[in-house]
Amino acid sequence: MTEIRPEYIIGNTVFSEEDDIIIIKNLETVRDNYTQIPNIIYDTLELSESGFYGYIKRTAWEKGKCTKTARTMAKELGVNKDTITKLKAALEEKGLILICKEFYGGRTYHIISIIDVWQKNHDYYQQKKESQE
Repeated sequence: MTEIRPEYIIGNTVFSEEDDIIIIKNLETVRDNYTQIPNIIYDTLELSESGFYGYIKRTAWEKGKCTKTARTMAKELGVNKDTITKLKAALEEKGLILICKEFYGGRTYHIISIIDVWQKNHDYYQQKKESQE
């Protein structure tokens, strides 16, 4: 077996070249404080929609739920409250989230559930791969 020697290092990633093939090894060990986002999100949504999807996924992932108000979300994202309302509606229309309204103490709460799209993600790229063959 041929020994592969690192050509250069950027951050924690070692890049090597052998016969015009670039081999990338991830040397990171800590796996907390991250969010997994299916690639279909980036390939099929508008930038603002994919960004908001990532934001709510990250927010819910950290504690299993999100208790932020639309006003807080808007402030954290640097947009207005109407934009949050539009983004929520767009993601719900595309089947990525489900919004249920609950009434408690005279207030309306929107409970956002993130729909599992991992199988849809797999199928999308499998179909894409098969169409290229």
